[in-house]
Amino acid sequence: MSPSSSSPAAVSSYLVARSHLTPRDLILLDWLAHHRALTTPQVTKALFGSERRAQARLAVLRRLRFIDSTMLRPSLARSAPFLHTLGPLGHQWAAARRDEPPPTARQWRRTAHAIIDSPYLGHQLGVNQFFIDLAAHSRAHPHTRLRHWLNQSQAAQLTSGVHPDGFGRWQVDDRDIGFFLEYDTGEEYPPRLLAKASAYASAVDLVDTARWPLVFWLHSRRRENNLHQRLIEQRIAHPVATGIHTDDPAGACLRMLGADPEQRIALIDLPQAARP
Repeated sequence: MSPSSSSPAAVSSYLVARSHLTPRDLILLDWLAHHRALTTPQVTKALFGSERRAQARLAVLRRLRFIDSTMLRPSLARSAPFLHTLGPLGHQWAAARRDEPPPTARQWRRTAHAIIDSPYLGHQLGVNQFFIDLAAHSRAHPHTRLRHWLNQSQAAQLTSGVHPDGFGRWQVDDRDIGFFLEYDTGEEYPPRLLAKASAYASAVDLVDTARWPLVFWLHSRRRENNLHQRLIEQRIAHPVATGIHTDDPAGACLRMLGADPEQRIALIDLPQAARP
């Protein structure tokens, strides 16, 4: 929080509220700062395990004004009616970490409305669910760890022009693998998925960080089979794997390009692209 941007009383009020935050709260605020929104079930699964405890803590964070909560629109609210975003003090906390002035009340409300009203909110929550599932797995299995979870703009810096939906670094024991994620809602035109795969293959020639494999997280098995056929026809050289929304991303659920549909591997076993 920039001292010059707020009154002494406001600074004091913020610091008092900040003192109530727990390490788990800080993880949640960091996720909301970088990934915009999470539902109650997502927060519960990754950080609490108990819906009652999650709801109680979320209520405290709302009261402290670090988060804001709203009901999702009906088309997205079948299993998760409440959506959580940063509140005014949450934005101040995030601004302080970036050494920037905190947003005004008008600015943070505009940001919250843009998230809630976005036509891409369902896609964003789907992307987030993939990484939330990995975080929840590591919570229950201490030998695993989600080392990095980058959003779209952060991941784009690793690919020289490609815009992944996210990037992750997954660790199991002493092994780890980076991967780019493309989340498919089932509505995207197939040629666009093919173009994305080609773009990753081209990026390897420009930046070494683009060598990490690409994971398409798909809407259905039918969609998966169709994409595999098209990618094989196009002779994509980049390592590509696919899985389905209903799969557990931490399990042996990924089908490598060209592999038998029944032959699945785990995320940690994905290969990197060969060096150019």
